[in-house]
Amino acid sequence: MCENPGKFFLQRLRTEIPKLQRPDIRLTVDYPEDLVLCRAVYREFKHFTPRIPLQSIIDFLDANPQLKSLVDPYIAEGLKTMYL
Repeated sequence: MCENPGKFFLQRLRTEIPKLQRPDIRLTVDYPEDLVLCRAVYREFKHFTPRIPLQSIIDFLDANPQLKSLVDPYIAEGLKTMYL
């Protein structure tokens, strides 16, 4: 998607709310570890779907650092592809 943005509808959202500015949190499924994390989030909050509150996800991951640490190796590289 990043290499061919003309082929996809991309929307980048920014927030001015400091507690939602969390570059240490990765919610994508590029690697198997990402999928493990996202499945855990979904299991916890599937009753909210399709609109899971972002602050709930952040609180959950802060309370479960072992999940967040699964994707730590990919954070820095992933941030290079985003507009911060």
